[in-house]
Amino acid sequence: MTADQVEELKGQTPYGEFPTISKCGLTFGDASAISMALATKFQLYGETVQEQLVVGATYSRLRQLEEKHKRNLAWVMSGQVKDKAKHEWAQSQLLHVILPPAIKEWDQQIRSTKGPFLVESGMTLADVAIMNFLDQCSSHVMIDGLLADHLAVSDLVEAVRSCPRLLAHLQDREED
Repeated sequence: MTADQVEELKGQTPYGEFPTISKCGLTFGDASAISMALATKFQLYGETVQEQLVVGATYSRLRQLEEKHKRNLAWVMSGQVKDKAKHEWAQSQLLHVILPPAIKEWDQQIRSTKGPFLVESGMTLADVAIMNFLDQCSSHVMIDGLLADHLAVSDLVEAVRSCPRLLAHLQDREED
């Protein structure tokens, strides 16, 4: 898609954003809403209302965390170190301020279900999102120490990574 095509299509999308999905004659342009709709379709949103509330809340809090700390995350994950002091500060924030409370919350939720996932019925969108987020973080900073203190989260990451449906996707992502 060319830049001109993108600009032309922006006016036809909700809020001028991508991606979009059309359903029942309506077009939706919010990535979280699209993710939740797809999770429901592919049975990755929990089986009971209570599980769906846990999945929705956990997924929403992760997205809020990413939005709140997007500048720090971008500095860490860009891989470009233009300002070494800023990069080191952002890494420190990620390791000592951003990740610990999130990992602790996820660990407590997983332990309440006896693991390895956030809800008892199995893997969900929130589990995949947590694995993806931690996978991205671990590509740029050493988070092994944080995960060593929260083995339930470490087990979740490994359980999601070993899912046959995701293995092909993860291998394709590494090749890109």
